[in-house]
Amino acid sequence: MDKALQDTGQVRDRFRRPLNSPGFRGAKPRKHSRTTEAGMLIERDVPVPTRFGFDVYVDIFRPADRGAPVPPLIAWTPYGKHDPAPLATLYPGCGVKAEWMSRYTIFEAPDPLHWVARGYAVITADIPGTWYATTDAHFLALQEAAAHFDLIEWAGSQPWSNGRVGLSGVSGRLLVAKRKDVRAVKDGKTILLRDDYTGTVEAVNLPLLTQFIGPGRVPVVAPLALSTDNEALNVDGDRVAARIAVAIDADALLILTNVPGLLRDPSDPSSLVAETTLDEAETLAQGRMKKKILAAREAIEGGVDEVVIRSASGDPQVRTVIRG
Repeated sequence: MDKALQDTGQVRDRFRRPLNSPGFRGAKPRKHSRTTEAGMLIERDVPVPTRFGFDVYVDIFRPADRGAPVPPLIAWTPYGKHDPAPLATLYPGCGVKAEWMSRYTIFEAPDPLHWVARGYAVITADIPGTWYATTDAHFLALQEAAAHFDLIEWAGSQPWSNGRVGLSGVSGRLLVAKRKDVRAVKDGKTILLRDDYTGTVEAVNLPLLTQFIGPGRVPVVAPLALSTDNEALNVDGDRVAARIAVAIDADALLILTNVPGLLRDPSDPSSLVAETTLDEAETLAQGRMKKKILAAREAIEGGVDEVVIRSASGDPQVRTVIRG
């Protein structure tokens, strides 16, 4: 990137010609269709307008009975919404059995047959600039993120949608993590586990996250992240919550769990600690509670005023739990 442009926050795009045509991977020119299959109403090549004047094309799978509005799940992909991905065939050693996926499943996306049967809609979208697109591709760029946002708003406003939109995957680098070096002892030797994909969050994409925070919108963030090498990593949910709380300058962080909270005696639910210091909490914590206290420390040291750890049972009002 040009240094002068970098200093002003601007970006100069550099494009190259495609290496082959969409037909090379079985894609066909856009043509809207509407069918009913396997209990699903399927619409293909639906154009969704964006702020840039071009359309994003999507396939929509939703319940054929057309009952109450349903929550949509969005898969945003460069790999082609037209191209099924039988993982058991493509990657025989991946551990995925052929019967676990239907023929409607594309690469790195939810299986429509599974999720539609459980009361969801699934939207698979070709990112701008790919597969007979009408614009250039801006991979992992701000324009792509803005077009994704426009699709989310569109999905939440359709008559068949209940407005509760979910994202599938690592969602535009919302979380960036460093992969852990996980080691184990085998035959008396310490070895590096190369098939372990866990990590620690190092950055939160605040500009993207703030687009999803507003009246009537609460982002639900899965504990998945991308490494700097573009590897999908599992990350600890409590520590993700702490990093996000710090990033958005939150006043308080509420961590819900399956026990009453931090206990002096883990076998005695009545030994709940009402208020304590971080040092004492780290002394008392056992088992999985240690990770929650670590998340609490990271939040407090990052500027969050208060961390509350409470049971997820019942239906507590968040403001009441924090104040009470």
